Amino acid sequence: MSGPCRLRPWLALLLVAVAACSPVARHRVLTFFFDGVPPLGGEAPKRQGPLKYARRQDTVASLAKELGIEPDFVGPVAPRFKRHLVYRHPPFAEKRCGACHRLAKGSSRMPTGVEFVLPKRILCGKCHKDKRREALAARYKWLHAPTQYGACLKCHNPHESTHPYMAQKGPVQALCYQCHDHDRLVRTEAHATIGTRDCTDCHDPHGSDRQYMLLPEVEGGAEEAGGAG
Repeated sequence: MSGPCRLRPWLALLLVAVAACSPVARHRVLTFFFDGVPPLGGEAPKRQGPLKYARRQDTVASLAKELGIEPDFVGPVAPRFKRHLVYRHPPFAEKRCGACHRLAKGSSRMPTGVEFVLPKRILCGKCHKDKRREALAARYKWLHAPTQYGACLKCHNPHESTHPYMAQKGPVQALCYQCHDHDRLVRTEAHATIGTRDCTDCHDPHGSDRQYMLLPEVEGGAEEAGGAG
């Protein structure tokens, strides 16, 4: 007789003995031999049925899709998100690489390296006509240097970013301090108490009729601003 077969009579005797015991004795025996026995007088834990689990997965997937997040499901329930909320440039999101890049022969998607369909300094203006240098120069007296020279990619990521407006960095101060000297700015009266405020609370990042790209509603002027660093 094989091992499992030999155990069957003993298991049967054990079950009979347990059935004849008092509740306390029965609970003691069961907890000795088995895991997951509910507490004495308590209810057995409810099992997570496959239907409920499937619904939970569907809910998480729907939420991730709504937020533009790609979930990487690991384990039976918990999702692990690959990235935070992402802002995507429409041509990139729609896989229209040819809107900006020269495509490889015989391909509708894959670009040949990073070659652009137009010089980089005028490429963004192909779609963003209101941000062309000529359009901004006609509207404003002062232009931000990246705008003036068509260096949009100095501040914006052309594909995707975890920051609004597809900024290369965040928060806004971190982006501006790539070029502007933090130590020099905070020594000026206007910036002495700036703290963590966004630079765009007072400055237009593209252009303005006021020096240092000050917004119309900001009090004071160039003298108070103390320079753009």
